[in-house]
Amino acid sequence: MGEEDIPEEYLENVNIPDNENKSNRIKTITPCRKWQDMDLPLAPEPTWEQPKWLQNNYSPVEIFEIFFDNEVLELIKGNIKFKVTINEIKVFLGILLLSGYCSVPRYRM
Repeated sequence: MGEEDIPEEYLENVNIPDNENKSNRIKTITPCRKWQDMDLPLAPEPTWEQPKWLQNNYSPVEIFEIFFDNEVLELIKGNIKFKVTINEIKVFLGILLLSGYCSVPRYRM
């Protein structure tokens, strides 16, 4: 790639380091950016519908039980060496969610 292949706008910012050996010179090309003062185009706002289960005005406990049913809680309980009940796991997860260890966008309680 010779100098004739490089656009003129790039040639004005060519930096050639000063070395003793001219055969080892490295050309670095920095592009000349042309800035324009304009507003960015706005992206269309996404549309979404509220889920049907949310339209039923469930209580916070009922919503918790939708996501953490007995099958999920049994999976969390797993094969552990100490005894823990499903009810204790529900209480523990409820405390974690309510106290904010697991951050949520907003509270609707």
